[in-house]
Amino acid sequence: LAGGAMRGPAPGGDGFGSFFSAANGRFFVEHEGYFAQLGRPPLLRHLWSLAVEEQFYLLWPAALFLLGRRRATRLALALLVVSPLLRVATRLSPLPDYWDQYVLHSRLDGLMIGCSAALLRNDPRFLRGCRIVLKPAIAFLAALFALLLSPLLAGVLGRSYMLPFGYSLDGLA
Repeated sequence: LAGGAMRGPAPGGDGFGSFFSAANGRFFVEHEGYFAQLGRPPLLRHLWSLAVEEQFYLLWPAALFLLGRRRATRLALALLVVSPLLRVATRLSPLPDYWDQYVLHSRLDGLMIGCSAALLRNDPRFLRGCRIVLKPAIAFLAALFALLLSPLLAGVLGRSYMLPFGYSLDGLA
């Protein structure tokens, strides 16, 4: 098990990166994306997404503590908007193709949806919006979008859909 987990050209391999919440950093060390290897993928390669979450869990509590509720709410809402823009900017930069998907800044919008909801849970305007959005017909349409339309758009348009809109819309749905 450990031999397969540690396989790779860099010292320590995916097991080392996984242990230190930096499995997504392995893509940069090896200069390849998640699907670059043919054959059996390394055992712990999929932990890149867990690393993104763990990096978030290290930074977000500090931001809450330092900023306070009001400014943290503003930051969460700003990151909801900025994250897709950063994802597109990363894609358009000279960085390798896979950098737009596996780093914290490119996945913050999905995380900030939950943070914003938690921070706004007592705001009357937010609660009014939730009453509208959580009606059964709208919830059904959101599920239909997430399960059928978004995968179709992703299949047809690829990154042209996913980077600027898809990841964010999937998180909202």
